[in-house]
Amino acid sequence: MSSVNKESLREEFDTLKARFERLCAEEKMGSESRALFQAMLMLFELLMAVFMERRTTKDSNNSSKPSSQTHGDDTAAGRPGAKGKGKAQNNARSSNTRTLETVQVAQVHVCETCGEDLDNTPCDGHERRTKIDIVFEKVVSHVDAEIKQCPRCQERTKGRFPADMPGPLQYGPGVKAYALNLLITQMVSLKRVQQLIITLIGQVISEATLLKYVMQLHHVCSDGKSLRSHSSWPCLPCTWTRLPSVSTEGTTGSMFVPRAKSRASSSIPTGAARRWTPSA
Repeated sequence: MSSVNKESLREEFDTLKARFERLCAEEKMGSESRALFQAMLMLFELLMAVFMERRTTKDSNNSSKPSSQTHGDDTAAGRPGAKGKGKAQNNARSSNTRTLETVQVAQVHVCETCGEDLDNTPCDGHERRTKIDIVFEKVVSHVDAEIKQCPRCQERTKGRFPADMPGPLQYGPGVKAYALNLLITQMVSLKRVQQLIITLIGQVISEATLLKYVMQLHHVCSDGKSLRSHSSWPCLPCTWTRLPSVSTEGTTGSMFVPRAKSRASSSIPTGAARRWTPSA
């Protein structure tokens, strides 16, 4: 099958168009001929742009290729979300992180070529190299409540602890968010979550405590309020899905479960929801 050189055809068309414009400027063509040729040139330019310069690639719409094996058409107008991998990712940074940035200057004392002393020589410039690393930090907060005995009535009075410290040992919202992210968003098993938490804080959290966090999160979300209104619960990068009535041991109830924004709701196993469904 013969082919046409697109570049040479475009150059020839531009030459004819320039010649036509020159004849029109010299008034060597009548008004009727000018209108006819202008319409023909516009039609030819449109045909060249559609049939010769725009290349229609094979995709899942006009061929048997699946969408995962097709590439985007660079010549077609793009649309938001085209060829994307799932939903748009939430790149918002967590609020309980901090960045520790240090700058170290590598000084030059002697010349590497001749050995001349360069301590008193002014610096001409700097070349920077950067290293980024992650260090997991365990934060332990102790609150010591004073105990005093009244000299008048001989009664003992103890200082008040913060509202988020009801017992001798509790875990902060960072540990809760990490455990919930592993359990619900990443679908990690309870035993594996226990092992991962031990490697970070050196403390064993029981399975009952982990499931209690899920149940508390369910109650927080089921009241119709946003997580931002609860200071004791961090905002997780996920959306919330209400599972309809499920049965467990003769009782029924509904369950609010968070799902990651980049995953479909069908990835939530029904068995996990049944384990954490509250009694009616």
